[in-house]
Amino acid sequence: MIEIKKVLEAPVTGAEILIETLMEEGITTIFGLPGGAISPVYDLFSDHGITHYLVRHEQAAAHAADGFYRASGTIAVAMTTSGPACLNLTTASASKVILDAGTPSSLLYCLKVVP
Repeated sequence: MIEIKKVLEAPVTGAEILIETLMEEGITTIFGLPGGAISPVYDLFSDHGITHYLVRHEQAAAHAADGFYRASGTIAVAMTTSGPACLNLTTASASKVILDAGTPSSLLYCLKVVP
């Protein structure tokens, strides 16, 4: 059992929690477009052996992560900053579900990381 006192002594950022979760899930490939709100996460990529592929649009990140999974069988992540960028990821995900005739072959999580 974890002692609450000990946990509180070691503050952890949202970015560190996200990176740790990705590593626990075996995810080492991310497609994305950086921005101000997600910068703390991007700062930790090289320290944890995560490969990042820069895209020119958020929809491209979602399609690239989906294509990477289909080609390799390895899960990849589409990541972008907050605001309209998140909406662009959802648009790509929705069109993918429509094209796949509703079969859920990938999952999309949208979250905001607090530095």
